[in-house]
Amino acid sequence: MEILAILLDNKDFRISQAISGDERYVSTLDKANNIITSERYSISKGTLQASAVVDLKAETITDKRTSMAASTRSVVASKYTQSTYSYEYTDDDPK
Repeated sequence: MEILAILLDNKDFRISQAISGDERYVSTLDKANNIITSERYSISKGTLQASAVVDLKAETITDKRTSMAASTRSVVASKYTQSTYSYEYTDDDPK
C-alpha cells in the first residue's frame, strides 16, 4: 500500500511524501532556486537511508551521502526513482 501526500505547497516550497512498506520518501522542491531534495527513510529504524539533490539550473544530481555529482547531460539514459521525481540523462553538446 502506498500513501501519497502533499505536506506543504506555498510560493517558496512544495514538499511531498510517499510511504510504501517500511520506507518513507520525502521530496522538497525549492521553487526559488529550482532545487529538488529527495530523501528515503526507514520507518522502523527511524533513519535516513538515502538522499539526493537535483539542481535543475546546473543540471546535476548529487548523492548527499557520497558527495558525488553527476551531470544530467553526460550520457543517454533515463532513470525513474521510487520517490516522487524522475530525470533523464541526455548526450548533447554543452555549448
